[in-house]
Amino acid sequence: MSKKFTFYVVVLVVLANLIFAQTTGRGIILETITAPEATLGQPEIKFQTGHNVNAVRWNPSGKNFVTIGGADCTVKLWDSETGRLLETFFHSSYVGEAAFNSDGTILATSSHDCTVKIWDIKTKENIKVINFPYLMGGTLKFSQDGNFLLAYSALDTSSFIYDIKKDIISGTYDNKCSDFTNDFKIYAYVSNGSIIKILDIEKKLELLSLDNMHHVDKLRLSPDGR
Repeated sequence: MSKKFTFYVVVLVVLANLIFAQTTGRGIILETITAPEATLGQPEIKFQTGHNVNAVRWNPSGKNFVTIGGADCTVKLWDSETGRLLETFFHSSYVGEAAFNSDGTILATSSHDCTVKIWDIKTKENIKVINFPYLMGGTLKFSQDGNFLLAYSALDTSSFIYDIKKDIISGTYDNKCSDFTNDFKIYAYVSNGSIIKILDIEKKLELLSLDNMHHVDKLRLSPDGR
């Protein structure tokens, strides 16, 4: 890895949280970034999580984060300053993903038990269980205003838009490679492996069809859709 690339990655971490989380099997190491040198400082917190960690997801506030255990069917919430375990959230099967809303007050977790659970971070209570027809555990994404949740099936073959206020699944999309803008008004997906299509969800109008001329495995929209 070149020095230029390494520096670029570290700068992204600095802008995001000023803290770098490194998983080490059943443990987590939290390290601060030393600016402007952009090098990792001494570990601030090093602790055992009590479960195998598949991924770490930060609360936008920076006050806490979650570790996703996967096969142990749990997601654990930790205090980022002290490393104290705040809560353990449970599913009845493998947990694949977790996501905070934009203000960090709500957490969503998805599982192979065919559910996505919504948790209140302040009270630590489960406030909603959303049932789906497929094993869940793929990508989770809240709209910027927190009114909608995008949830992918475990195999990323189907995606769903859940309307949180109306408590309904407002859209179902059978596409492996797809993404939405932050306001969930624009949807982009890949058709036949290489054709990129962009739709206006509200108007049910195709805005663009582009033959990309090569196979597409992943697709991401900019947050504003531009």
